[in-house]
Amino acid sequence: MTLPEKKRLEYKAKAAGLTLSEFVRRCIEHRIIKERLTEEEIKTLNLLKTDNVRWQKIGNMFSKRDPRLRDEVVALKDEFKKIIIENFR
Repeated sequence: MTLPEKKRLEYKAKAAGLTLSEFVRRCIEHRIIKERLTEEEIKTLNLLKTDNVRWQKIGNMFSKRDPRLRDEVVALKDEFKKIIIENFR
């Protein structure tokens, strides 16, 4: 094995949260190896899950013509704006 090949395998093993030995054993056994999510990816997925519930609530308000709809949409917009400012400036 060349050094670049070993480095590539070490990188993939680390991304999967495995030792190099365990990574290679699983490759030999034809197991599917997935990379673990980073803390940032987990945080983003949790935010999306929360927002999904809020969008469903807004959809229900539309169908019921609920007067609280405007306030909920404004609150969600403000929350998105805050997240964008905190993470993308």
